[in-house]
Amino acid sequence: MHNIIAILSLIFFTFVPYSNNQVKLEISTSQKQFKPAARGEILFRFTPVEGIHINTDPPIAIDFEKNPNIEFIGVSNVATDEHGYVNTKKTLAYKIRIKKETGAGTYTVKGKIQYFFCSEKDGVCNKADEKIEVKIIVAK
Repeated sequence: MHNIIAILSLIFFTFVPYSNNQVKLEISTSQKQFKPAARGEILFRFTPVEGIHINTDPPIAIDFEKNPNIEFIGVSNVATDEHGYVNTKKTLAYKIRIKKETGAGTYTVKGKIQYFFCSEKDGVCNKADEKIEVKIIVAK
């Protein structure tokens, strides 16, 4: 029974969709499980509706709440397309490190993301401010 719950938790919590009516945001992790002292990434995938792009200026801002078990290192890459916008065919990666003394368990990481998206047709831009949450599973 515990294995079934663990597997369902793993499937449910490693892929979390967020969306406004113009951009869908999916959040996952680079690994299903982490070990203490491991490095990895929280991955962000943006899927805008047709005719919408994500700006790189101002830059995407990600702010995580403090967590005693996880070190937040920062964004490791923002791929751009031929126009200089965020390449939404690739994920944005935020580097993390699990602290060495972290015990086995599931840890909830909360924060917020802010980005700007614009209409290619009329140039109107909007700011998205979204709360985010992802589960980090640590195994010994």
